[in-house]
Amino acid sequence: MTADRAAKLAVAASPSMAYARALSLEAEASVGLARTGLYPRLELEARYTHVDGFEDGQIDTGLSAEQLAAAQQLAQTVTDPAARQLWLNSLDAQGPVTFEIPRNQYAFEARILWPVSDVIFAVLPGIEAAEERVAATDHAQRATRSSVELRATEAFYTLAKARGTLAVAQASERVALAQRVEIQAAVDAGFLTMSDSLAATARVANAGRAVAAGEAAVAVSNGSLRLLIGVGTGPAFGVRDAVFYPPAPREMRYRVLVKRALSRRADLAALRASLSSQRAATAAIDAAAYPHLGVFGGVTYANPNPLVIPPTAEFAPSWQVGAALTWSPNDLLTSVNRSDVHAAQRAATEARIQQQEMAVRIEVRQALEELRAAKKARVAADESVNANEAAHASRLAALRGGAATSTEVFAAAAELDHARLALLDAAVAQRMADAKLRHAVAD
Repeated sequence: MTADRAAKLAVAASPSMAYARALSLEAEASVGLARTGLYPRLELEARYTHVDGFEDGQIDTGLSAEQLAAAQQLAQTVTDPAARQLWLNSLDAQGPVTFEIPRNQYAFEARILWPVSDVIFAVLPGIEAAEERVAATDHAQRATRSSVELRATEAFYTLAKARGTLAVAQASERVALAQRVEIQAAVDAGFLTMSDSLAATARVANAGRAVAAGEAAVAVSNGSLRLLIGVGTGPAFGVRDAVFYPPAPREMRYRVLVKRALSRRADLAALRASLSSQRAATAAIDAAAYPHLGVFGGVTYANPNPLVIPPTAEFAPSWQVGAALTWSPNDLLTSVNRSDVHAAQRAATEARIQQQEMAVRIEVRQALEELRAAKKARVAADESVNANEAAHASRLAALRGGAATSTEVFAAAAELDHARLALLDAAVAQRMADAKLRHAVAD
């Protein structure tokens, strides 16, 4: 197992990444939803209506029944039959006309409406807001990925440190066992005392306890790493990374690193995109206070067609086109209050950006100082291991020559173990600090 592979597996298995990807898909779908507002609204309707409870229609010519009767009596006095009949026919035509209103009515209608002002002032800003939200979720997904990779890297190096600590403890136990045999032989030969033998036995016991503690630490760190990368239980992973090999040199100037971090960090980019989305959404909300201009058109094919006089039980077509300008004071009040809400949300986002920028500066400073300290500790640990190896070899040679006691040898061995553990700590700390700095500046 390597740190890079652990990071990739953790990204693939992380619920946080799945959640971030779902938010990105939701944001992308919202763009399509916002774009539907660009299209004219088409409505198709088929309608049947039965009407009743009223008399048929009647058209009045303006002559009352008495006036019409008097005119007819006067027409009877005309002696010329043809003239008399012509006059009577004209009087009949001037009477009220009754026509039947169809009780069963059918209609097929198609209407199209395009809200011109809403498209310009509300829909287009809404699309921009949705697109900025997509950008924000994409940046948030990158930020989540970076955090997951960092956690997996830290878990990997924690396992590497635990395995290294266990290796040092096991090596110390082997040396203690070998020295106990050697010291016991010297005791049997009369060169050393029984106290030396007891001290050697105690050192073996202490080494055994260190091995047990190391095995427990490996089991815990291995379980944590397996949980992060989504792998079931199993033996401890081997470490293929060259932990003791220093990471590649990098920029160490704080100002340069901070500038790079503020321009690259995905979490900051996500907040900035969210702010842009909120600004565009506010523009769309403000548009609700404006008068609304819309154009429309429609076609009707009805039986009877209400525009045909007198109505007949026949299908007849008609069409209409027009424009409408509407405005409501209620929309103005709603827009003002919603704009206030969005203004507060924008202010909160701006404050979060400032807060996150401050956190990034602190994170860069902390990671940088940890890396500097780890480098210095690594140099000191290397020197300490070299010196303690020489000291231990010298004490062991002196013991064999009768010029040193077992206590001095055991003390030198303990110092050597401590130096080796310090070197391991420094090497792992340098790797982890380098990973934190890479995360902090988004390298």
